[in-house]
Order: sequence, then structure tokens, then C-alpha cells
Amino acid sequence: MLNKEQIEEYQVRNRNFVFTGRLASLTRDQATQMVQERGGQVLPRVNNDVHYLIYGDDVGATKWNAVAKYTRVQKRSEQWFMAAMLATTPGFTPRKSVPAAKPINRAPEVEEAAPRQRRVRVQ
Repeated sequence: MLNKEQIEEYQVRNRNFVFTGRLASLTRDQATQMVQERGGQVLPRVNNDVHYLIYGDDVGATKWNAVAKYTRVQKRSEQWFMAAMLATTPGFTPRKSVPAAKPINRAPEVEEAAPRQRRVRVQ
């Protein structure tokens, strides 16, 4: 789960996004809607106003290479984008810590190995 610092990293409000490549988990329209619902904006091309270039599979060379001109733009994966959408969902509260695994109350069952038989060579 995400901690408070990670949620602060995933700021969407007042941020501009550009998408490139094929998104595996949703359509461009769905991604655009998610950004807009959280107070962000999706732009058609990379420029000085863009904060994040979100990339999927089969990345477009034009947008990818344009990032080099603009130091403000950060390249982020589709997985990062989905985590940002989850972190900025109203009512989402991250756990403070991950609960420890429950101890096993019994020893695992182990089959006893059969004793090895010695081979005897006959000459």
C-alpha cells in the first residue's frame, strides 16, 4: 500500500499529462477522464506546460524524443499512472503499515525418506 509520501508524489490536480503508446489497462478516453476528474489536464503534445509523459507499449518516437527539450517533463509508466489514479481516489486511505504474516501453528508435514540401499558389485 502507499504511504503518505508516495501519495504526495502522485499529485494530479493542476498537473498536465500527455499520453504516448498503447495503454494496456484502459483507453485514452478513460485515462483522460480519470485525469480530468482529479483536476488535471491532458494535452495533445509535449511542451513546457507538461508535467508527465505517460507511456504504454509501442511508444511514439515524436513525443518520447520531445521530452529531451523540456526538463520539467517526467517520463512515467502506465503502472505509475494507475497508482496515481488510485492514490488520488476520494476516500482512499493507505495503510500505515503492512500487517505481519500470521505464524503457522503446526509443523509442515514431511514425508520420511526411504533408507538408501547399497548396491553391491559382483565380479
